[in-house]
Amino acid sequence: MKLPSFIPLNSYSRFKFMPRYYDERKERIEQLEQKYHGEHSTEATRERLKGSFKKTSKSKGGTTNMRLIAIISGLSFIAWYLLFR
Repeated sequence: MKLPSFIPLNSYSRFKFMPRYYDERKERIEQLEQKYHGEHSTEATRERLKGSFKKTSKSKGGTTNMRLIAIISGLSFIAWYLLFR
């Protein structure tokens, strides 16, 4: 015998999984076609590399600076507390 409840419980639901077909050979052939039949301009390669270096330097620099500021602030507070308490 089930007791009445004020909190409704979720009913059982099934997970519908639709598997995708993956053709490894076709993927490898497409990658090779892009590699050998794509643009081989040295200028395009330089621009692509230049852009990727700019993105990495900006993202790492901001995080490192904030971490350094936080560490210096924490150490300064600890030193001030120890000297003037």
